[in-house]
Amino acid sequence: MLLLLAAIPVALTSCLGDNEVSNTMQLNADMVQIKSAADGTSTLNTASYFFEMELTNSPYINIRISDKDISPVAFNLQGLPMAVSNSLGYTFHAEAITPVDANGTPLSGIEITNLYGQYTGNTLDMRYTLNGSTNITAFPDGVVYNYNSVTTTAPGSEPYDYDESRASVVYRINADSALVDLALANIKFVDEMPGIQSMVFPSITVTPSITGTFLELKADSIIPEISNTPYPKYKITDFSATMNPSFNPTSYFQNENVTGTFKCMGMEVSFKAQMFAPAN
Repeated sequence: MLLLLAAIPVALTSCLGDNEVSNTMQLNADMVQIKSAADGTSTLNTASYFFEMELTNSPYINIRISDKDISPVAFNLQGLPMAVSNSLGYTFHAEAITPVDANGTPLSGIEITNLYGQYTGNTLDMRYTLNGSTNITAFPDGVVYNYNSVTTTAPGSEPYDYDESRASVVYRINADSALVDLALANIKFVDEMPGIQSMVFPSITVTPSITGTFLELKADSIIPEISNTPYPKYKITDFSATMNPSFNPTSYFQNENVTGTFKCMGMEVSFKAQMFAPAN
């Protein structure tokens, strides 16, 4: 979970000019990966990533990836330049980059092309093509979407709209079982309902799209949990959602969202959760 990882700023001045200051950030993250093969199949797995970023002087990022499905040893992508990309953070890109091992020796049999990445203070996503045929998108588990809107339609009444920046959605994906837990916090479905501090929709089936650019979440029925207690009377049915990590370098996280619909107690609910405020 990237939000909880140690971010280590280190001031390095001995090799810099009098007016230069270095700010190095180091992050470890277990990243969820969508792998889309040329045969039209997409799969999920988890890989370990290590990021080292210089954010002050000629910003760059070094990336170490540990994925046994790709290589028996970890491989490094060194010295990718980073560019400031508006108020949200940085982007990085490489048309082609040669992976190296821990000693800096180029690794044969691994070709990385069309690499794009995005970094803000609360998330880091990237995508690239492996060996010319497999598209990989990688994003951290557990990122919080802070900007939410909920519309509830009940029979015989006007739709109820709830739009609250304190609301949040956070997901945890088990790539091995292809299940996701979705937690909604400070959410209301009708006006008289008290804001629920946290409601968890557990064990939703998650399927990567054929294109590998988004995830589909489906469940015929869900018993939500509040404070680890199941609440059968609030049974959820017909749950359907799309999780869309934004990998378009021109939109820069603006399309990163979760949208969905479900039914509860005779009401139809639709929701949208965004990583950043729509105005950004």
